[in-house]
Amino acid sequence: MKCVECGKEVPKLYEELVKGNIALFQCEACGKVADKYVEYEFTLVFLNLILCKSQVYRHIIFNIDWSTSTYDILKILFFSSILDSSLASCESLPCWLLQIIKNCAVIILFFTGVYIAAYSSGIKCSKMFLLRAILFSSFGKLGNFMIITWKYSSLPSTFMALFIYLNNMIAIRECLEVHTIKAEIFISFAWMFKTLLSSWFI
Repeated sequence: MKCVECGKEVPKLYEELVKGNIALFQCEACGKVADKYVEYEFTLVFLNLILCKSQVYRHIIFNIDWSTSTYDILKILFFSSILDSSLASCESLPCWLLQIIKNCAVIILFFTGVYIAAYSSGIKCSKMFLLRAILFSSFGKLGNFMIITWKYSSLPSTFMALFIYLNNMIAIRECLEVHTIKAEIFISFAWMFKTLLSSWFI
């Protein structure tokens, strides 16, 4: 668990002094509440995600025990691939399945590129933490449904791509605990790695 304000390790996020009543733990390093999002409703957390706040990504990546199993990660990967496939002009089930498989492979290649770049820089990280950070920060793909509604206009698709890139960068930066520039370098390498291999094999 980590403080969402300064990123330092904390032993706990809150104490339950009385049953049903909790007291948020104060970080000793920065003197602020370690994780204010513990008391936030889902709607407020989602709004902070839309605002691309680093604190909410620290909360999601390090302080929430979600998607810890391989099965959970595969479900999120599959759903993300379906969102990517929603813009494809497929009219048959085999076409849809092939498109979903291709998109799964592209996501895995992007993750592999980030991991290789981080490992080459001497940064050790949990593969599960990194993969779920990348998958969750791509929630902007939900905008694909709006793109379909807007008849595939290039403007909303461009904004959506920039939004996903920004969230990926923040999530990778917080997960790997690196500077913004280094996170952008990792993403650039992963994008080239993904593009090169997908053009060869996919």
